[in-house]
Amino acid sequence: MIIAASREPRAASREPRADGRGPGRLADQERWRTFTAHRRLLVATRTLTSAIRVLEALPALVDGDERVEVLFAHDPTSAFGNGVPELLRRRGCRTVPWERVGELAPDLVLTASENVEVPGDCPVLVIPHGVGFHKHVPDARGTGSRLSGLVPEHLLGRATMTVAHPDQQAQLAAADPRAGAGAVLVGDVCREQLLASLPQRAAYRRAMGVRPGQRLVVVSSTWASSSLLGRRPHLPTQVLGALPIDAYRVALVAHPNIWAFHSPEAIHRVLAPAIGAGLLLIPPDRGWQAAVVAADAVLGDHGSVTFYAATLDRPTAVATFGEDAVPGTTGAEFGSSAPHLAPHRPLREQVEELIASHKPGQCDDLAQRTFVGDAGAGCRDDHGGDRGDGLGAHGSDSARLRTLLYRLLDLDEPSEPVRIQAFPVPVLPRALRPSAAQAAWVSVRRVPDDATLVVERLPSQLAPVRDEEPDELYFLTCDSEEPDRATRLSASVVLVTSPEGTDAPSDAWASEPADAETLLSEVFDACPAARIAVVATEPGRFVAAVASGGLVQAESEPPTRDPLPVAAAVYALLRSGGRPAADLVADPKVDVDAEGQLALHIGPVRHLVTLRSADWRPQAPFSPPSRAVTATALGLPPSS
Repeated sequence: MIIAASREPRAASREPRADGRGPGRLADQERWRTFTAHRRLLVATRTLTSAIRVLEALPALVDGDERVEVLFAHDPTSAFGNGVPELLRRRGCRTVPWERVGELAPDLVLTASENVEVPGDCPVLVIPHGVGFHKHVPDARGTGSRLSGLVPEHLLGRATMTVAHPDQQAQLAAADPRAGAGAVLVGDVCREQLLASLPQRAAYRRAMGVRPGQRLVVVSSTWASSSLLGRRPHLPTQVLGALPIDAYRVALVAHPNIWAFHSPEAIHRVLAPAIGAGLLLIPPDRGWQAAVVAADAVLGDHGSVTFYAATLDRPTAVATFGEDAVPGTTGAEFGSSAPHLAPHRPLREQVEELIASHKPGQCDDLAQRTFVGDAGAGCRDDHGGDRGDGLGAHGSDSARLRTLLYRLLDLDEPSEPVRIQAFPVPVLPRALRPSAAQAAWVSVRRVPDDATLVVERLPSQLAPVRDEEPDELYFLTCDSEEPDRATRLSASVVLVTSPEGTDAPSDAWASEPADAETLLSEVFDACPAARIAVVATEPGRFVAAVASGGLVQAESEPPTRDPLPVAAAVYALLRSGGRPAADLVADPKVDVDAEGQLALHIGPVRHLVTLRSADWRPQAPFSPPSRAVTATALGLPPSS
């Protein structure tokens, strides 16, 4: 039997490959096409930064228009290009090998990198990947420096550069008249999206694990030796070591060039102490905008993220400000006027002062002289007329950019309005969120003229090992499964915590006081220095064991599985009666009341802990003398 050969494309045909390696031969394109394309837009990437930026801008420009075919090509010549092919692959982009770009004959090249070597003679549209032209950066073509954002000479006259303010046009014209002639006033679509994202602040904070009443401090670093991480690489660790765990969250936004040049492995290795202490490390391709919107304070440098934060009215200080800032720009002016972190002053004091002294609107003037504004302010000439560029004086920055793009494509712009979307809520790995079980040094102090105790935790690996102050209790806590041997052998208080993200007890949990007795006995075996161990039997109900003898049942309001409030209360009471710091806990205003209740503030939350003696069945290693002795030691009535 003779079988007729199929005319369908076979696996060995020249059909476009599904593996993303290329679009197939140009002569074959029409054979495989479903959508009818009238124009070809080539998105050229070079650095990780520029790839991220152009991917953020693209949806508002061409989404929904099948007439525009979009292809991506990566120029692999940059020192900061690592990660770009993987990013394009994750986003499902149709890519073309860079060496084949000359075959494509695109109608327009869109890029966020001014340094791309684009073959051919098609027009090039360059959008910024940062704020304005505020920095001098090393020139990859030589040993000197260049103005960041300005295209090289061979692209002048061919490239159209978008600017955010008329002053930036004047700056480019002063650098080279051809650059000024090729600049078009559009606005800043990134800032526009940031403004649209402000209503998402609460959602961003929840996604970053910021609890109600907590403060989020964002540390932001641009790249190079003059950056925050270049000059003060240990600042994120120092900030975490200075701010109480329960009152603050700390996040780091590192420039994508740092990720691309040094690698994610290097960043995680260098910042391992901070990450272990709860640093929220924002990935380079998503989340920095959400972090800035969510922030209560930003500590930064001369990078664009810091400037965006300040002009979004976030309390902002600079830890360092590089000499590569361009004099006369609003970026350089910000460096002169912004609060500076003093290297030798306590960081907590400076952060609290920064937040308390912030005056809303203090950077509005800088913003007005940097960004054209949503309503087109500054888009008109001195006589109040239209700019004459056909983009119109009003409308959104994104709408003006889309109009420019379609004009360069020589294609009618879609009639649908541009939708300005908030940046997405980041989905962060659970490993980046600090655990309530992390080892910590705990400070307990009495509120003056009050019966409340203030409990503050600092990461054990960052906080100092020191003596107690006269009005303080200071002790080490850890989880019952603490991996660090030295910490586990030294902790005075051990917490048996809930598995993160679950509401029901795990198999290791004690659902009844009798189960707790066995579990806590095992804890004392593993943690020989422990004086107290606490486990929850259900939300808001706990059993605490004292190594010297005794079990205590406790309740906590609001209900929680976190054993810390109960542990701090029991520890404070055990330290009374002539032991060190007895003056702290022996004061009648601090001791438990007639109902066995003690109030504690941990971060922004006020906890009310009720302590009751538990029935005791002798079991090693506690060997308590009697139930009554335990109750007396804690100042509680014996249970009946």
